Amino acid sequence: MKNGTKVKSSPYLSIMIIPDANNRPKSIRIAKWLVYPVAAVLLGICLLYAGMSLHINGLKGKISNYDTAIDGYSLQLKENADVVLKLEDQISELKEETDYYTEKLQSLIEATSYIEEKTAAAAFNNSEAINKVGELLGITIEGDSVQEAPSAGDTDQLPSRSATRPKIDTSQASLEQNYAFAMDELHMEKGKAKAIEQSSLRLLDKVSEREDYLLAYPSTIPVNGRISCNFGKRNNPFGGTSTEFHKGLDIAVASGTAVKATGRGKVIRSEYSGGYGYLVAIDHGFGMKTYYAHNSKLLVNVGDIVERGDTIAHSGSTGRSTGPHVHYEVRIEDNPVDPLSIAIN
Repeated sequence: MKNGTKVKSSPYLSIMIIPDANNRPKSIRIAKWLVYPVAAVLLGICLLYAGMSLHINGLKGKISNYDTAIDGYSLQLKENADVVLKLEDQISELKEETDYYTEKLQSLIEATSYIEEKTAAAAFNNSEAINKVGELLGITIEGDSVQEAPSAGDTDQLPSRSATRPKIDTSQASLEQNYAFAMDELHMEKGKAKAIEQSSLRLLDKVSEREDYLLAYPSTIPVNGRISCNFGKRNNPFGGTSTEFHKGLDIAVASGTAVKATGRGKVIRSEYSGGYGYLVAIDHGFGMKTYYAHNSKLLVNVGDIVERGDTIAHSGSTGRSTGPHVHYEVRIEDNPVDPLSIAIN
């Protein structure tokens, strides 16, 4: 080698490993052609490890963020769960309160229905009574019937509306106070409705009890025509300056007009009677009598029972008369009264 002889290069690369002073060194031979591939592999592994470490650290950061977010969501869910529980409690309380006031409202509705039922029954009874009276009197009643107020004898049965009774400002009152106030009012109205219904039933009973009287009552006028002379003081129709008391009503109609009884009764006169001419007199009972004079023809006999509206004669001008007409008298206990004050229709 000193004389310039070249040493041949070894194809191997030797690596000495000295563990410690007590152990012998070790030598590892590696083919030189493997150095670069192994180095490249080791470098790749290092780079891969570094990349994976960075990626894992990034994932750890994200996981940490997710954990933080989850913790926040968990806290929020817990808070929401608490809110839901509170709402459920409130809903339960509202349901109980709703059920309570639904029951109260139902009691108010039932009380109102009772009042409406009794009021409707009273109105129906009054209408029936009025229609029955109209039927018995032979008259037509038009329009709505008027509900009868309780009589003086019924007022003791009605609840008191004392001026000292406490009043509640419903705009400031609680629901309980409003309910109590409404029930108090409805209770009194129920009492009134019941009293009105009972009064209407008594009215129907009275109508039934007085059916004979109503059928007999001279409620109509015997003919439709012009009133030529009213009841009361008048000048002598035959001239002169003297006056006389006219006991009835003169109704001018054509001769031969049907003259009708003004109520049920018994014929007590059917004859020619001086100044009355051909006369029909009817006793209706209850102290009431009617006279129909100056007829041209009589159609009933003494003792006949006639109903309101039955034709009893034909009009004329017989007796003391100045022309065709019907002289109509109503007598109560044999005292002449104005027929127009008696007639209803």
